Amino acid sequence: MKKLLFILSLCISINATAQEDAIKSIHTYYKTISKQIEACKKTKKDTSCLLYCNTNITNSGNNEWTGSGNYKKEVQFWYEDNPKQCDSCGENGVNVLKKVISSEQAGLTTYYKEFLYDDGKLTFYYIKITGEQQIEEYRYYYQNDILIKHIEIGNTMNGEEAAKRFKELILQKSKFLQKEFILSFI
Repeated sequence: MKKLLFILSLCISINATAQEDAIKSIHTYYKTISKQIEACKKTKKDTSCLLYCNTNITNSGNNEWTGSGNYKKEVQFWYEDNPKQCDSCGENGVNVLKKVISSEQAGLTTYYKEFLYDDGKLTFYYIKITGEQQIEEYRYYYQNDILIKHIEIGNTMNGEEAAKRFKELILQKSKFLQKEFILSFI
């Protein structure tokens, strides 16, 4: 019985260490891609920019929409190569997509989202919701389409309940954005 408990605690410890290593790797990758994006924003048409960006804007004039007041949405697709002309870019070229940044203003509420991709898979999702009197932040870490960690700040919903509720929706939205990215090249 003692051996079984020892083996079980060892397995749990190894699993926790593997998750910590995966999250550290995601942090490092996130910082690398973010630095590349910042370099691209600073160096217009410079060869030091390693990424390309396609931007979709909804309601660029920020005019009022029925039901929500002022509304504007901007989605940036950051990628490293043309998916239609890249032989080593994976299925449908989605492997070139590195990060999607979405900023949405609906009335008095702002939604800022980031989707980080590595080799065609979602590895990190971040959302910050800013309203009149509230700020909520969520971070979701994925490995092979499995949620390995989530962090919440300012959420009134039970953490486990929120994770269960949103983890599949986030993966679905992630895959939708990949398709939208690929379709932008047609």
